[in-house]
Amino acid sequence: MGRLDEQRDTLLRGELPELDMQYEVYEAAGRIGLVRLLPITPLGDLLAPEAGKIDLNHVDADGLARTGMIEEELSEAIIAYRDQTLGRPFQSVTELLDVEGVTPEMIYGPLDELTVMDEMTGGTGGNGREGDPGRRMAMLFAQPTPRGLADLLTVYGYEPVLQQSGDYCIPLAIAWTDDLTSRFEERFGDLVEDVRAIITSENVSDESDVVRLLRERAVPVERWPELLDSLSPEPGEYRFGRLDINTASYEALLTLTEPDIARQIVNAREDLSREERATIVWPLTRGIIDEEAFETMAPKITTRCYTYRLWIAAGEVDADDEDGPLKHPLICEIVIDLAASTPRVAYLRDVTMLQIAALLAADLSPDLSPEAPLRRDDPEEAGDEPADPGQSGNTPTSDIPAESDFFPDDSLGTESDNEQRQALPGGAVPEQPANESGTKGSDSSRSQRIGRWKNGNASESS
Repeated sequence: MGRLDEQRDTLLRGELPELDMQYEVYEAAGRIGLVRLLPITPLGDLLAPEAGKIDLNHVDADGLARTGMIEEELSEAIIAYRDQTLGRPFQSVTELLDVEGVTPEMIYGPLDELTVMDEMTGGTGGNGREGDPGRRMAMLFAQPTPRGLADLLTVYGYEPVLQQSGDYCIPLAIAWTDDLTSRFEERFGDLVEDVRAIITSENVSDESDVVRLLRERAVPVERWPELLDSLSPEPGEYRFGRLDINTASYEALLTLTEPDIARQIVNAREDLSREERATIVWPLTRGIIDEEAFETMAPKITTRCYTYRLWIAAGEVDADDEDGPLKHPLICEIVIDLAASTPRVAYLRDVTMLQIAALLAADLSPDLSPEAPLRRDDPEEAGDEPADPGQSGNTPTSDIPAESDFFPDDSLGTESDNEQRQALPGGAVPEQPANESGTKGSDSSRSQRIGRWKNGNASESS
C-alpha cells in the first residue's frame, strides 16, 4: 500500500502504478521471509486494475448480456437478485453463487485449471520453475479473454472526484457570483462564459449534460478535456460504476458500445500519448466515436483506477537460495483501495486452496443456505452479518459549501487530506447529503465504497 500510495500522480495521469516482484520481510536463522507478487493479467502484470472491470453493483441486465459471457435470462436474474432479493450491494463477485443458475465455473472458468500450487512440493519460486505458482498463475491468466466472471466484474468500481492536478473538482452545486467570475476568468480565460452557462444551468445531472452544453455552445473539442476534468456534477467525494477505457477488456467495453468501436478502443490504447491517456475525451479526438456517442458515454467512463487486485505468495526460503521456492507458502488475494487519502485493504482472502474450495462449492446442493461458508468468499466468517457499505471508507467532512467556502483563509480537513485533494478553487470537500436512514450518500446504498476495513485501522470491521 505504501508503494502504491507514493504513485498517486501516476494514477491521476491515467497510468498504471508499478510494484516490485518480491519484498523481503525478515531474515533470521538462515531463513528469509519473502512476499512474491504473482502475475494476474494476460500481459503478466502484477496488478489488476478493478476500474477496468464492470461494476456489478451499477451495471444493468442489458449491459451484462452484451458482454457475451452471460445469457440474457441469467443477466436479468442477477440484477433482480441484486435489486429485489439481496437488499444491499454485492460485497463480492462470488456472491453470485447465491443466484440460481450461476456456477463456480461461470465465475472462475474451468476448475481443473484453477490450481495455483505445485501438487508435489507446494513450491513457489516466482522464477519460472515448472510447477511453481508464478508459472501456474502466468498460465492461468495467459489467455486474452476473461476466463470467467471474476475476470470481468468487480464491486470496487469507484474513484475520488479529483482533477488531474490532484485538487478536488469544482462541483456544479454552487451559486455563481461576481467573485467567481473573476476567479474563473483567471482559471479558464475565454471559456469563463461557457463555465458560467454550465454551472448556472438547471438541467445538468451528469457529464452527458455537460457535453450537451459544450456542443450547444460550440466549444472546441480540444478544450473539452480541461472543462470535463475541472467540473463535476457529482454531489459527493466519489464517482461510482465508471469503466476505465484505458484498461478495460474488449468484453467489458461491450457494455458501452458496439463491437467494432470496442475493438478500436482496445487497439488505439497502444500508442496513446500521456496527454491523451489522462482524459476520457480521447476516443472522440481519435475519431473512434462522434460527439453524440461521446455524450452518451461520458458519464460511464473514466481513465483512472484507484482500486487494485493482486495475488501474493508469502513464505520462507533458505538464506543461501533467495530465488528458490518458498517453503509452505500462503497465497492471498488482496484488493487495495487508494480512493481516499489514506490507503486501505478493502478485501483479503486466503486462496492457497482455492481450487479445492471451488470444487466443493460446485458439488453443493443448489438449495443450500446462502450463509454456507463455501458459497461466499467475502471476508466475513459464515453467519456474520454482511458488511454495511455505508460504514466503509472515510466520512466526508462538510456539507456542500456555499461560494465563500471555496476561498477559505485556511484549508478544511486534515493536513494529509488537503495535501491530497484540495477543492479547486479552495479547500472544502463537499459531503453527500444524508438520506432518510442517516447514512451518508445517495438514496441507494450502492453509492458507497465497498470493503471490510476502514481507513487507517484494519481491526475495525464494518
